[in-house]
Amino acid sequence: MIESLIRYLALRPDLPDELRVFILHERSPTDRTIRNRLAQFGQRAGVYVYPHKLRHTLATRLVNQGMPTQSLRKLLGHQHLSTTQLYARIYDETLYRQIKSAMSSLEAIAVSDWPRLETDKSVSVEVGDNRTGGSSLKRKLSKDG
Repeated sequence: MIESLIRYLALRPDLPDELRVFILHERSPTDRTIRNRLAQFGQRAGVYVYPHKLRHTLATRLVNQGMPTQSLRKLLGHQHLSTTQLYARIYDETLYRQIKSAMSSLEAIAVSDWPRLETDKSVSVEVGDNRTGGSSLKRKLSKDG
């Protein structure tokens, strides 16, 4: 895709005051022209495509390649990050890679190294529900049995 864009830019007329990439008859194409061209290209390829779908696709591809959502928000011109999050979908494979990476960086602690809780020799346990008027059974359990 990048190679195609480079080839296009080499063939495009050089207009020093024009900042836009695509130029048609020495000016920017209209929204209608862009929609019509995309529809024609989509028909040839057997897909339904329109400008907004390309915007969603770009956002999704960029975020799945690791672009931070804050940077993507700025690129898309969104004021709120929540709007950007609607545009970009995280692929399952990307989520799997991120989880795997995060989990591999966690330090494992062996069970034998877990801290021991210091408790009394006996524990008091109350069984029953005093709110409903039921009886309550209190037992004292000992660590020794």
